[in-house]
Formats: sequence, C-alpha cells, structure tokens
Amino acid sequence: MVQDDPEKLSALAKAVDSNEGKKNIDAKPSAAGKKPNKTAIILIGSTVGLILLCIVLTVIGNNTGKPAPVTPLPPFQATMLAGAYGQIVHTASGQPQTLDCGRNAGLTIYLPDGDSAFVRCPADTATLTSLGIDQLPGALDPELIFISAVELNVSPSVSGTVRVEFAPPDVNQLNGLTILHWSGTQWEQQTMERLSATEASTAGIFVFAHR
Repeated sequence: MVQDDPEKLSALAKAVDSNEGKKNIDAKPSAAGKKPNKTAIILIGSTVGLILLCIVLTVIGNNTGKPAPVTPLPPFQATMLAGAYGQIVHTASGQPQTLDCGRNAGLTIYLPDGDSAFVRCPADTATLTSLGIDQLPGALDPELIFISAVELNVSPSVSGTVRVEFAPPDVNQLNGLTILHWSGTQWEQQTMERLSATEASTAGIFVFAHR
C-alpha cells in the first residue's frame, strides 16, 4: 500500500506540488487577456463620433449652403457711396457729376486709370477729364517726362480748395516727381502730399510728371 511505502508517499507529494504550481501559472491572466480600459473605450468612441458628425455636416453644407452670387458692376458705371469725404463716384472721363451738398461734405471723382479729385461743398457740379500730353495748353520743361494729366472743372467756381490725386507711379518713375498746375499763362509747381497728391485753391489743368 502507498501508506506503508515512504518512497511512494514522497513521490506522490512531489506530484501534487507540481500540479498545484502548474495550476497557479495557468491561473495568472496574460497581458492579452486583460480587461480593456473603459476610459480608453469612451475616448475612442467619442472621437469617432465627432469625426462622423463633421463629415455629415460637411456634406449637408455642400448640398445646401449656396454662397451669395457676386455680380460685378459694369465698367465705368457711376456708383454713389457714402464715405468720409461724402459722395464717391467712379465714372468715365469727362462725365459731369452733381454734388449733393445737403447731405455730404463734398464729392470725390475716380477715373478708370486711378486719377481722382475731391471737390468740397458748396458746389453744384464737377467734371474730371483725362488729358494727353498733346492736349496740354503749354509745353512742359524738356527735363520733365509726362506721366498723366487731368482737367477739373467746378461750377460755380471753387470757394475753398480742391484736391487732385494721381494714380501711384511705376517704380521707374519715382525720381523727381512733380505736380504742375496751369495758371492760365504758365505751369506752376504744386506742393505735393504723399506721393502723388496736391491741393489747390482753383480748379483747372494738373500735370503729373517726373525727371
């Protein structure tokens, strides 16, 4: 019998210990068998939900969100706007413009080439006309190179000052910039403001040139 045989008892005890150790090893949870983290699952689910929501909203916006059409104004069409200087008019050369001095401080006229003039109230009408070098009433100094010229007519005559501003010159025209005003008999140099503007006490013909 096993009880009477010490060697058999010792072998049986070793076998039991070996089986118990194996059970303990098998009972340890593996890394792969660990329960997933609930917080991680919630975060992943929320992220996926947000991505899906953005996709849906984008599709809906593309199908229903139609931008307002932009219709450009016809070229040279006069448009009256309220600005810091009163009326602002974009118009073709030589078109008379009526001042609304009851509601504005004056009128700014812009020509297609960028030249402009501001006429202060009181006045009834103002006309700004582009001129070529062959339309000038007198010859320029031979050292001057013509850039642009305008004629400003105001009715009734100017009671304050007018401001004439030419379009900015090219970089190769920056040397010796000057603005001249025809006095009726000769060209008079004007005091320049900024790069291409001047104020005068009378209307008339203005020339923008450089050396």
